[in-house]
Amino acid sequence: MNLPRHISLTIQHNPHRGVYVPIDKWIEDYLLSATSGTGFTADEVIAPADHAAILATGEVWIISWCPDTPVGSCCVVAATLDRALEFANQ
Repeated sequence: MNLPRHISLTIQHNPHRGVYVPIDKWIEDYLLSATSGTGFTADEVIAPADHAAILATGEVWIISWCPDTPVGSCCVVAATLDRALEFANQ
C-alpha cells in the first residue's frame, strides 16, 4: 500500500452508516458543510466519476492526512480504497 507522505493519516470507510444518514445527505451535510470544519468543496475532494459511483453504491472511502510540510491538511474521497490511494498519491 502506497500512502502519501504524512505526519498523521486517517482512512475512513462509510462513515455515513455510523450516523444513519443516506450517502447523498452525508456528503452535503457532513463532508462539505461549512459547520463540519473541513472547508473542502466537492470539486476539491471528489472526482466526478467517483461522485456518481459513491451515490450509486453508497460506498465511500476517505483519506485525510497532514503532510510533513507547513501546509494544513489534505483530504480525498473516492468510491474505492484503491482510487482514494491513487488520488492521495497524485
